[in-house]
Amino acid sequence: SETALTDEFRKRFGVTPDVPLIIAASTHSPEENWILDAFKEVWKSSGDNLPRLLIAPRHPERFTEVAELVKKTGFTWVKRSEAESARDRAAEIILFDSVGELRSAFPLAEIVFVGGSLIPHGGQSIYEPASAGKAIITGAHTENFEAAVKEFLEKEALIQMPRLPDKEVTARLVREFKHLLSSADTRDSLGTNAFAVMKNNRGAVERTLEYLEPLLRGRPHP
Repeated sequence: SETALTDEFRKRFGVTPDVPLIIAASTHSPEENWILDAFKEVWKSSGDNLPRLLIAPRHPERFTEVAELVKKTGFTWVKRSEAESARDRAAEIILFDSVGELRSAFPLAEIVFVGGSLIPHGGQSIYEPASAGKAIITGAHTENFEAAVKEFLEKEALIQMPRLPDKEVTARLVREFKHLLSSADTRDSLGTNAFAVMKNNRGAVERTLEYLEPLLRGRPHP
């Protein structure tokens, strides 16, 4: 069952299965430049099945800066923070300039790119899009979540781009986006596998807590 907020976003932004939504989550500078350039390329070659992009910068103090980048693309765009308008349903790019709501947007995506990973930042969490059962792409820099990423890759639950020189990043993003947009089967299996990894891990955490609880309960209070 979807949260009320997911439903609200679906209606407000007119998200439908036949217009695939790419979410770029928790992006850092200069990732937005690469994502926007890649989106432009993918969009130009998409025929009738034109994708849309929802971009969610990691740090609120960068919302204005990213709005300027989006404006320069020439695409129609809207902001989450603005009052609802008729433009929302058709906008090619949605700037998700709100805090703490991104989790409710993930169920609407066909593809989720998780940021902080194309630069030596160490990546952001892949858990929320995985819980939504989505096809996830990251860059090579995922040191903050090394064990998780390793497991996701082993279970074919994630696409990770190799380390690339800056000038090659956009072309690789284009390749990955096109590949996933053209294959619903690949998207489905990545998403299903990601969800399964999350479910198994949740089970492991619960089992550990069950095991620890009697030990913790038996402790004398300080």
